[in-house]
Amino acid sequence: MGPWALFRKTMKILRGGATSRDVALGVLLGFLWGMIPGFNLTVFIIVLLLLILNANVPSAVFALALGKLISITGAPLCYELGFFLIHKAGFAPLVRSVCDTPVLAFLDFQIYCVFAGLIFGLIVGGVLAIIAGLFIRSLRKGLMAMSAKGGVQKVSSNIFTRIVLRIVFGKQKATLAEALAKKSPILRKKGLIFVVIVVVIFGGGIWVASSQDYTSILADQLGKANGAEVNIRATSFSLLRGRFEINGLQVTDPKTATNNSFQAETIVLDVSMSDLLAKRLVVDLIQCDRLQLNEKRDKPGEVYPSKEEAPPSPPQFDLNKLIPANLEYVNKVKELNEYLEKLKEYMDDKEEQPQEVSLEDEHAKQLELAKLKGYQKLSADDILRERAAWAIVKIKAETILIADFPPVIILGKNISSNRKLWGKEPKVWAEQDKEALAEYLKKSLTGEGDSPLDGVSELLGGKKDDGKKDEKKGGGLLDGLLGK
Repeated sequence: MGPWALFRKTMKILRGGATSRDVALGVLLGFLWGMIPGFNLTVFIIVLLLLILNANVPSAVFALALGKLISITGAPLCYELGFFLIHKAGFAPLVRSVCDTPVLAFLDFQIYCVFAGLIFGLIVGGVLAIIAGLFIRSLRKGLMAMSAKGGVQKVSSNIFTRIVLRIVFGKQKATLAEALAKKSPILRKKGLIFVVIVVVIFGGGIWVASSQDYTSILADQLGKANGAEVNIRATSFSLLRGRFEINGLQVTDPKTATNNSFQAETIVLDVSMSDLLAKRLVVDLIQCDRLQLNEKRDKPGEVYPSKEEAPPSPPQFDLNKLIPANLEYVNKVKELNEYLEKLKEYMDDKEEQPQEVSLEDEHAKQLELAKLKGYQKLSADDILRERAAWAIVKIKAETILIADFPPVIILGKNISSNRKLWGKEPKVWAEQDKEALAEYLKKSLTGEGDSPLDGVSELLGGKKDDGKKDEKKGGGLLDGLLGK
């Protein structure tokens, strides 16, 4: 809609067309939209109401411009109002409840200017809507009175005046009396049809997104982050179930292109969709199968040129160092646990630490932050948050292969951004795959295949040259490992 068309539609309000209620709705919703910064679920609902309700568009556009002008120029005052309403006027429980509710979390009530803009917009916008509706109605009544006395007819009988009125107002389809008596439906049919189309497109978009093959895209993005080629055999993705699966992952070592720094047969992520809709990332399960480090590739992977220095990385550990001689395998599993403990300590250092600060200190801190981010982005999220921003409920990495030794299992649970808010102690540990270890040790005793354990059979319970177990030396390490 161009400026001239908008002007003509605005002028037509005075002569008839939109009812006073339509004009009032347009002013209220337009002003309310203007007072809400950014785009969020709050703005989306307002736009939706503008589409499906019979709100007058020209009046909504003018009110939107007014609201946006007040919102931008008065951002510091809007922030102060939001801070007062949330922390001092008793709205904190309401805002916290909304922020913890799936879908409603996207209303962004925790942003001070959004919450203050909503309250201010409803009150001031409501007053402006009533004034606009009464003004249009009284103006039309005044024109009707003039028309009844013949003043309007005398003016409009002039051919030049009629041409000007037609250009400015357009063709009048109803008399002023008809406009005053007109009752328009509350819902806009075209708007409802448009909303239905949007919902269908959105639902189709979810279906298409879930059915797409992200294998090449993910491999490309991981490769860029890794600095070397990443291969993925297949992926599957379900948005509704919150499940993402990667099969046949191979990550080339940028320093040794002939090896994979990391590879896994299967990686599965199960994400809680209810938490995701509440703007929290909670991974119910991360499961890996046949995880191997520093394995030789079938052919060297491509290494990409580095564009910038890599960020600091967590403690590194080479699983090849776990390859023991003879019976050091069990002790090396302990070394892996020590590494995992160091990794846990590293994560603890990166953990969000809750700070006990007064509202005055937080207020002063946010005023400083406003110089960088702007007032319209300041949020009460850190003060109101009662749950961790992200958490991993369970980690299970099975069949971690260490050369020719029995596989190891790495387990973990309750890894979060804030253990105090999550309420559970994080744990990460490694343990032996007992069934695989038992089978492996049995083969070592019976002499089936080569094993690094050969030659130390006495420690396992003894093995004579004829392959029979030494009864005098029974009850060795093997029995202990097998739980006998």
